[in-house]
Amino acid sequence: VNVDSAIGEGRLIVAAAGNVGNTCPQDDGNYPAAYNDNSVARDKGILAVGATDIRNRLAQWPDPSPSECSNSANWIDIYAPGKYIYTTTGSSSYDRMHGTSMAAPIVAGAAALLWAKNPTWIAAQVHDRLLDRATVLTLGSGIGQTPEPQLVGKRLLKVDATLYDPYDMVFVLDRSGSMALPTNTGTIRWTALKNAVSGFTSFISSSAPPSSKFGLTLFAGTVLPNSLSSVLVTVDNNLPTNVNTALSVTPAGATAMGAGLQNGMSKLTDPARPRVIVLFTDGEQNVNPTVDIDGCDFVNPASDIRPSCPAQPAPAGSIKINTVGIGQPSGKYLTTLTNLAHNNRGTSIITSDGGTFSGDISMTTVGDAFSYAIAPSLAGNSPQVVAAYRGSLSNTVTLPPFDVNKNVSQLLISLSFSQQFEIPALLPVLNGVRIMKDGGDVTGYFQPVFPSAHTDSVLLKTDFVYRGKGLSGTIAPEGSYTIQMTQPAAHINDLGFQVIPYADDHLLEMEWQVSPVTPRVNEPFRPTVTLSWRGKPVTKAKVEAWILKPGDDMGDLLAKDPRKVDVVSQTDAGSPGYQKYLFLLEKDPSFLAKLKPNEHRLTLAHQGGGEYSASYDPADISGIYQILYRVSADEAAFGKIQRQAIQSVYVRFGNIDLDESAVKLLAKDKNITINFRPVTTYGRFIGPAQGSAFSVDGAGVKLSGITDHQDGSYTMILVGNPDAKVSVKLLGDEIYQGPAAKFGERKGFFEKLCDWLKNLFSPAGP
Repeated sequence: VNVDSAIGEGRLIVAAAGNVGNTCPQDDGNYPAAYNDNSVARDKGILAVGATDIRNRLAQWPDPSPSECSNSANWIDIYAPGKYIYTTTGSSSYDRMHGTSMAAPIVAGAAALLWAKNPTWIAAQVHDRLLDRATVLTLGSGIGQTPEPQLVGKRLLKVDATLYDPYDMVFVLDRSGSMALPTNTGTIRWTALKNAVSGFTSFISSSAPPSSKFGLTLFAGTVLPNSLSSVLVTVDNNLPTNVNTALSVTPAGATAMGAGLQNGMSKLTDPARPRVIVLFTDGEQNVNPTVDIDGCDFVNPASDIRPSCPAQPAPAGSIKINTVGIGQPSGKYLTTLTNLAHNNRGTSIITSDGGTFSGDISMTTVGDAFSYAIAPSLAGNSPQVVAAYRGSLSNTVTLPPFDVNKNVSQLLISLSFSQQFEIPALLPVLNGVRIMKDGGDVTGYFQPVFPSAHTDSVLLKTDFVYRGKGLSGTIAPEGSYTIQMTQPAAHINDLGFQVIPYADDHLLEMEWQVSPVTPRVNEPFRPTVTLSWRGKPVTKAKVEAWILKPGDDMGDLLAKDPRKVDVVSQTDAGSPGYQKYLFLLEKDPSFLAKLKPNEHRLTLAHQGGGEYSASYDPADISGIYQILYRVSADEAAFGKIQRQAIQSVYVRFGNIDLDESAVKLLAKDKNITINFRPVTTYGRFIGPAQGSAFSVDGAGVKLSGITDHQDGSYTMILVGNPDAKVSVKLLGDEIYQGPAAKFGERKGFFEKLCDWLKNLFSPAGP
């Protein structure tokens, strides 16, 4: 090979350093690895590769008396695994082999993947990226360390860091007074959130590319200081503990979501890096500035969340915002969170009531929500959820098998429990966990990660390398896995568990969405999943959407329930209708039972280009629909793929029939009092807790106040000229236009005919 010609043509040469005597002398080395003409072209055009073993020592063989080893010369650029590498032989078979000739192809493969991902790069950029993102070895016996002093300071290939950019992430979390409310399991919302965030940060510390950064914003009536300070911190193994400490506070105060979001965005200052916010809130905003219902702007005072929103899609470099909320009847709250995520490249997930272990996936909890928010929040949508299981630990439980595909860099298994443990008390539970791959026990390949000393969760992770004492080895990621759990000898009664395996796979891209974003009753929507592998469409997958539809219309149920609660006037107590909802949720199991969802399984058909979709009609039930996407595929290139994801969809109530809404109007001087009980054209009440969703626009007239009477009826006070023309809107949709003093006045035949024709041909139907 003419090295100079190859380098001159823009090629990158990856060369094995060679295997020399057991003293590893600092000799002149082998050609072309050690070739040096003192030029910049040579410096950037050749990568000399040495070999290490499983413990990051110089690879030596055979054991126990080494006769050959990988050169440790100072001209070696990078090291990679070179011992017991399973590969082809010259006799059409496979064997485990050793040497720098085993290490060099691994580096070459990483270079090829990097160049395929960045086809406009030149050889020098690929060369530099491989070295810049490599692990610089330090002395020790842990991950990223070496016990051999001659390797200290040397670079060890790190494929995931090479291929994927570090990101900046900020959690913006609601610490208002309503977060002290209990969930249906007795755990307060703040505790449920704290546990969920601890689990999430365990993932970040285990899978984030080097130099990724994390920030934390807490808000109540204002933005609150926290122990992580006002700047981003580098993600490391201490992150879960540091975040847990920062969250060791008591919830109190109002809900300044707008100020919290502004503060979180102000920390994400580098547009060259992927930037993401995970926003959690459990209640309506009651402190200015607020986020507008369209999710594009702040109001009072006005400013942009993102310019040109929603007219233009969010550009790739803009801040991604994922939202997590707790289910409730307020349409404005639900619509705002949905639009905020959609218009800023994110996903919205709404829980039921914020509890844990509260049933099937239809009652998504805070922990569930954060588990499924991991993939859309992290750069490259990885790690990705493979499957999810929950149950109660009694005797021995064997979970259904799940498939893992090729090219997965890590497999992470999240174990969550219905009670918290000190780590020593949790160890007997972990000792009963067995992980099987294709029938063989591979538990020893997994390492535990505890988010804190007192926890309800643990993360088991593997990079498919065994690090036990006295043994070494690797396994391929692809295969069928089964998890077995055995109750410890000291029985823990009624121990609920949840198990979620994740595949750290940056080659598979999976995107999901619903169109329209906030559909209305009787308006079909389309769940859509798009799949690609290494940039090429996956066209032969099986894709299903399990749609969990509420058993009844929450607003209509609340309106028809005759009970009323004594309203608490505290700032963060919520509207009277919301307080009634919380009362029924806690005191009346039959109310929750009526909302128990019905499952509808939808097969998404391939539309071309790796896009799968189908249409679904919600009929006459408004509320929160959960969509569980399940994907499976089997192709030679990647093996068996299994993935799932969750998306929440708020289906809004339909058109309002003012003629049937019992409107009573009293106009006196410049005060117009309107009492009405809004009912839809399909006969259902919109229900209580919708007061904040009303708005009135008109010259000389303003909305002075609105009272929620808990039965779906409202008193609306307008102040101004009774003859002035106004536009009354509900969730941004106009329900009346005309003189203020004629709101709800019964229409004549021709007006009704025009309305009927308008409704008939509107997207939502009559």
